[in-house]
Amino acid sequence: MLSQKNPYNSEIPGLEDLKQINAEEIIARHEEYLGKYADCLNRSQQIKYFEAYNKGLLSNLDRKSIEPIALSFLGEQAVRGLQDFFTRSKGWEKSVSNCYKSQLSNELTAPQGFLSVDESDFVKKGKDSAGVTHQYCGISGKTDNCQAGVFVSYATDKGAGLIESRLYLPEIWFSDEYKEKRKDCQIPMDTNFKTKNEMAKEMIADVLDSKLFEVDCIGCDAAFGSDEAFLDSLPESVYYLGVMQ
Repeated sequence: MLSQKNPYNSEIPGLEDLKQINAEEIIARHEEYLGKYADCLNRSQQIKYFEAYNKGLLSNLDRKSIEPIALSFLGEQAVRGLQDFFTRSKGWEKSVSNCYKSQLSNELTAPQGFLSVDESDFVKKGKDSAGVTHQYCGISGKTDNCQAGVFVSYATDKGAGLIESRLYLPEIWFSDEYKEKRKDCQIPMDTNFKTKNEMAKEMIADVLDSKLFEVDCIGCDAAFGSDEAFLDSLPESVYYLGVMQ
């Protein structure tokens, strides 16, 4: 939700309006939102874990990983269950993603839609998270220990929203040195290295193939706009707006 003056959708409350919403109303709105995903989950236990994790991500916890979220919202006895929900439950992620994209399409899609692709980085203290290595980090402006991802968002005069995100796995993660780390992070063994631009090309193709969003123009920064192969891969049916070095 936007918390500043919003040029897209007048129905999204601004900062002053948000100050008038009390905690009970926020909770009610959140419960209503989570209810839209109930059919994506097979059992009541899965719904409980999904809702707890979602609330944890929106909370003010210092660490928003599985264990502290489970301890704060479900109790000590639920730590293993929440871990199993992410490591053993199958199929729900795709169902949730499809449901989200369908909602986003219903609310936003319109002629002259603008698709934007960009990368973003996340500083990490540890070395065990998937994709972590010393690489350039846009957040800190230097080479740092971080994760990186590629993101595709969509905007029209009705509003804006994130469509897709994927974790970037640096090439070193496919070396023999990282074989055990790939296993520990449950990265499928048939996963192959892809550059961020290759990932972006695939993600854009998936969005267009889904036909959920009307796209008139695609925008990107210099990391993508200076790559002729990437620009040549964009469909002729859309314009592109790219920054070039």
